[in-house]
Amino acid sequence: MKKLLFTFLFYLSFFVIALAKDLELICTVDDRSFYDTVKIFEIENPNKAMILFLNERDLASGDVAVSSTSYSIRGDYNIYSDGKFNKIGVFKYLINRSTGSFQSIISYDGSAPIISNGNCIESRPKF
Repeated sequence: MKKLLFTFLFYLSFFVIALAKDLELICTVDDRSFYDTVKIFEIENPNKAMILFLNERDLASGDVAVSSTSYSIRGDYNIYSDGKFNKIGVFKYLINRSTGSFQSIISYDGSAPIISNGNCIESRPKF
């Protein structure tokens, strides 16, 4: 019986490790004028994400809420200038886990929010 329990727990641990992984998505806006790279960390930093906005020019990180249907990411939008990161706004990123569609809302201080829509695909190494 102990051997059977050990075998079950051994295979269960591999199954959990296989499911828990970092997820990297390439999200392109509908008019294809730019893309964002979204990396969701599920092993080292649960519920954290890093986003490279606007063709990887700006970097932001945020908290992730995961549901069975979507990833919702919120955080501060920062730019690097004068040797430090400066907050210039906030962002919200909502990704549908079934269809891959996304909506990005960036609110800069003192201006109307910028809303972008598009689709995400999983980034996988080719080699």
